Amino acid sequence: MIALQLTDTPVDDAGTADNPEVRRVLEDLLDELPDPYADVLKMVELDGISIADSASRLELREASMRLLYREGRRRLRDVVLAHSEAGRL
Repeated sequence: MIALQLTDTPVDDAGTADNPEVRRVLEDLLDELPDPYADVLKMVELDGISIADSASRLELREASMRLLYREGRRRLRDVVLAHSEAGRL
């Protein structure tokens, strides 16, 4: 069982995304989200790209990127809770 804690801040350079097993689990969970949310969270959380730089790369306004990021985090939290309740995490 792997414990994942979702906070309101991205994973830092020394965070759990550097752990290969945790990264794999997180990627699997992100794959359950619709593409816009998964893409944003992968860029920010796994690749360490800032929200501003991610917005630029995706040709989005930074405010739109922040909305996608927050909603993606909320949706990811729901996926994690569902897996946890089902005993899959």
